[in-house]
Amino acid sequence: MIITRSDYIQNRLNYTFKKENLLLQAITRRSYSSENPAYQNNQVLEFIGDSVLSLCTVKTLCQESGNFNKYNQFVSSKDEGQLSEKRKSLVNKNNLAECIDNLDFAQFLLLGKSDENNDVRNKTGAKEDTFEAILGAVALDCNFDIATLNRVCNTMLKAKPTQIQKTSNLIDNNTKEMRAEVGKPKYETAVCKLNELYQKGYISKAKYIFENTKSGWKCTCKVQECNHNWSNSEPKSRKSEARQISAYWVLMDLLGYKD
Repeated sequence: MIITRSDYIQNRLNYTFKKENLLLQAITRRSYSSENPAYQNNQVLEFIGDSVLSLCTVKTLCQESGNFNKYNQFVSSKDEGQLSEKRKSLVNKNNLAECIDNLDFAQFLLLGKSDENNDVRNKTGAKEDTFEAILGAVALDCNFDIATLNRVCNTMLKAKPTQIQKTSNLIDNNTKEMRAEVGKPKYETAVCKLNELYQKGYISKAKYIFENTKSGWKCTCKVQECNHNWSNSEPKSRKSEARQISAYWVLMDLLGYKD
C-alpha cells in the first residue's frame, strides 16, 4: 500500500484538511519557495500557529488547574508564576522539536539547496517552525474552530514516536506527479529522467560516485529524497552503463515501483 506524504501527516494529526495545499505550504521552507515560486512558504503560518499554540496551551492549563466557584469566579490551584513556567515547558523550542521528531514530520520538509546543504531538516529551530506552521495551517483550514485546534494541538504535544518505519512504501505527495513525468523507469533514460525531476523541483540533484574495480566500473547514485543509495550489482565495462543502472534503481525506489 502506498501512503502519500499528505495521508501520513493527516493520519498522525487525526485531522483531514479541506484545503490540502495549506498542508503543503506548512512544510515548505522559504529556501524552497525561493527556488520554486509556485510554492508559498510557511512563515505566515508559523506566526498564526505560534498564537494558536499559546491559546490552546493556556486553555488546557486552565482546565487542568482550576474551575469556577459558586460566584462564577475562576479559582486556580496554581498561581501566575507556576502557570507561566508550565506553559513555557510545553511550548519551548526543544519540546516542540521533540514532538515533530515523535510525529516523524521533518522527513517531509521541502527544502531549498541552501537548507539541504546546511542540514536544516535536523535543526531544532526548523522543527519548532514546522510545529507552529502545521498548527497555523489547521487553524486556517478549520476557520479557527477552538475545539478542533485544541484537539489537534494536544495530539501533537502528546505524540509518541511512530512505529511505522521509513520505507519505500512511504512516499511523498509528489509521487503521482513524478510518475506522470517519468512513466515506468527505463535503464536507457533513467539518468535524464532524474535530471528532469531535479530541474522541475521534485528532488535534489543526483550525485554519482564511480569506482573503477578490476572487473569494471561500479557507480553509486545518491538522491537526498531516496531512502537508499543504489549501485550496479555487477561491474560494467562502461561508466555510462553503470550510471544508467544506478539511476534506474533510484527512480524505482523514489516512485515506489517494484521490479
